[in-house]
Amino acid sequence: MFSATAKEAAMAANDIKKTVKTAKREANDIAEDAHSFAEDVMDDITHYANHAGRTVRDFVETASDTITDSSQQVKERIETHPVRSSVIALGVGFLLGALFRR
Repeated sequence: MFSATAKEAAMAANDIKKTVKTAKREANDIAEDAHSFAEDVMDDITHYANHAGRTVRDFVETASDTITDSSQQVKERIETHPVRSSVIALGVGFLLGALFRR
């Protein structure tokens, strides 16, 4: 009778050891999956951040080029039509002066 109980206890201990080993393996698998998922998320975030950075740089370059072109056109028109430009500047100055007096 004692030997049967000892055998059952030994079998139960072996089952517990196997269960613990299986649980450790599964925990390691879950940890590896979580780590892999985190790396994938970081790669995605890096990709989107780089894309956003390129988009902003392109926008700034386009805006800068547009401003440069526009200022060059204004300069050329002023040089081409100095009297008209002076009259327009005088009119705008008069209007701004009237607005700021009030």
